[in-house]
Amino acid sequence: MRFSSSRLAALAIFVCFCGLAQNRQVDSRNQHERLIALVPFVGSGTMDDPKRPMFAPKPGEVDPGSRTGIVAFHFIPTDDGTMAIVELIARDKAAFQPILNSNVSGALFFLRGRDDPGAMVTALQKYRKDLSLQTFGTVVVP
Repeated sequence: MRFSSSRLAALAIFVCFCGLAQNRQVDSRNQHERLIALVPFVGSGTMDDPKRPMFAPKPGEVDPGSRTGIVAFHFIPTDDGTMAIVELIARDKAAFQPILNSNVSGALFFLRGRDDPGAMVTALQKYRKDLSLQTFGTVVVP
């Protein structure tokens, strides 16, 4: 059966629209900008200054509805408990510039979507043996 070029074009457009019409939900662990870092703990451990990973905001400093700054974070301690592997979440990558420009001894920084996930896991598993990117992540409501 032969198709004319106009029928082929119409068929191609139809197939494209069918593909675009699919409603695919993005996993909420892949939304927003995400920085994974190995950093030391900071804070004195009081209510006003809780112990937390460096660069993680204090309670009350996070505004999930904000368009700037860190809107959420999640962390796990390293196997020896001296440092934290933290995922910092922002709506705009510009929020990470002060962190990426910092000069913290021993810290490691990885941007999701930019850095190789395999290299990230290999580097961080030196500090937390059971680390998996499939289970490490924060859900943020858009």
